[in-house]
Amino acid sequence: MSQKLPTSSPKYNVQLISTELKLTAVPVHAPQRNNRDCNEPQATRSLLLLLQEHFNTDRKVLVAALEAYEYYYNDDDNAVALYISKVDTTGFQKPVSEGGIKSLTKLLISGFLSYYATQLKHLRVKLHLCARAQPEYLFTYSAKNPAKRLLSDVQLIRWWKTLLQQLFAANDKDDDNNIKGWFLIPGVTSEHEARRLIKDPIVSPTEASDSHFWTYGSPYSDSAIAEQVVPRFADDPKLRFFETLNDPEYQKDDDDDGPTNFTVKEFWEMISITTEFNSGKNSAFFWIYFGGSAQRSSSFVTTEDDDSKDSKLQSIKVTAIKKLDGLTLTDAQYYHVISNLENLEFFPLEVSIDSTNTFAQLLREICSSELGITFNGKLNSSDQEKTSNLLMNQQSTSSVSSRTSTSKTPSSNIDVFDSQLSSTPSVDMSKESLEKTELNIKRVKKSGNG
Repeated sequence: MSQKLPTSSPKYNVQLISTELKLTAVPVHAPQRNNRDCNEPQATRSLLLLLQEHFNTDRKVLVAALEAYEYYYNDDDNAVALYISKVDTTGFQKPVSEGGIKSLTKLLISGFLSYYATQLKHLRVKLHLCARAQPEYLFTYSAKNPAKRLLSDVQLIRWWKTLLQQLFAANDKDDDNNIKGWFLIPGVTSEHEARRLIKDPIVSPTEASDSHFWTYGSPYSDSAIAEQVVPRFADDPKLRFFETLNDPEYQKDDDDDGPTNFTVKEFWEMISITTEFNSGKNSAFFWIYFGGSAQRSSSFVTTEDDDSKDSKLQSIKVTAIKKLDGLTLTDAQYYHVISNLENLEFFPLEVSIDSTNTFAQLLREICSSELGITFNGKLNSSDQEKTSNLLMNQQSTSSVSSRTSTSKTPSSNIDVFDSQLSSTPSVDMSKESLEKTELNIKRVKKSGNG
């Protein structure tokens, strides 16, 4: 993505921070299917994508960020669940009148999703997100910035629906693309009512055609058992609701046996009256399913007698995603980074610049094998060698000016935001394309390896 940013001022850098793939509990509790235990651990990792703007050589500020989670399924679905949990801005990007780029947030999301649409075509990508309006998600005090565009609940729902429709609906004209979209506002029973609520009427033949892309509701059968089909992710309101249903105090006052008895239809009805969804503001769930080849890749298959966690994880790694060239951290390091980011202040501008520098310094310290940073124990020699190799291999710049990179040692004062992310999302970022914010999602070929 960073390689295609406009070459005019201002300059932008993209940084990807992720955790290593690890086995975790499956996000649904499904019954056995096709003689396979669908509740066996799946592989997951966390992702943080950051966009930084350069006012000049010494003044840099974070302007946007996206946090997401990947869940790789090692079963017959040959799928990855992608959950976007947070998207936030600081409001300090230069305005278009001063040479800035319109819709930087859309740009970040478009580039991120284009990676999955073009590089992981062999997998069925199941995108999940919940649109909930909040003044801040990752950048503390950014809501105080009058330049930050704060959307109301219905504005945010319409914003996400419009963006996803622009990115995917135009590519749904051919069955080969196999793209499907759903949206649901809990408590709103019909699409007509939902579209009227978010002021999204069908006003032209083009929009009428695009609207066929959407199905109002969820991808799950209304009569299915919710706990068996509705996934719960990290930082997910559905997870919090399921935890409430499983709470012994809640079950004491209920005649049922917890959430196992609830159908999907009952689940959405119940979640609509919870405090999180019944506070006078509307929220919406979105699902987009895309990609997936006609045949399953043979390298993804595991044998029944191979029960080791290492082999299961390796089988997912082989076919799933290429090793990301950004900064790969342990879980402890990643949560330390997220916690520090959320504790920094991003208003006013000078404070935001200081916070950006502080955050960059934190990443330098984590990368530097010579500092021996401690997160739940000192980095071992293997981790130190890994971070050292990472720094040695990640010195080419990804700034907008395409300036020549300078190789530095791990202990040098490197700018971690200048790492080249060769496998980060790629999208055409010309001025013309930015105005349209449309993804060039390639058709999925009906071949064994996509």
